[in-house]
Amino acid sequence: MDELCAFDPIKLAEPVIQTIHVEGVGDVKYAPLNMKDYLDLKDKQPEDDKVALDMGLEMTYRMLAKAYPGLTKDHLLAWPPDTLTKVSKALLATDDFRVPKPESGSG
Repeated sequence: MDELCAFDPIKLAEPVIQTIHVEGVGDVKYAPLNMKDYLDLKDKQPEDDKVALDMGLEMTYRMLAKAYPGLTKDHLLAWPPDTLTKVSKALLATDDFRVPKPESGSG
């Protein structure tokens, strides 16, 4: 883990905007989930497909809204379904603080 030059607890709370390329969509800016996001989402167990889809939408929204402050869930729901699926899958496959995701498509 890289050591910080100077500990700044306020700066650490600011989202770190990153970019991922999503095939067929383009470059998408996002911020990884933080501890608050995790705590808000951890108790929602995907009991059925609808809950799983809602949870995926919520995680996608939280990751995108930090990079696109005017974004709403209604915007996401108005996207073509294949675009939302591509962006969601790409974001949910990124590394976050919980566990690194395995490389896909190699082997």
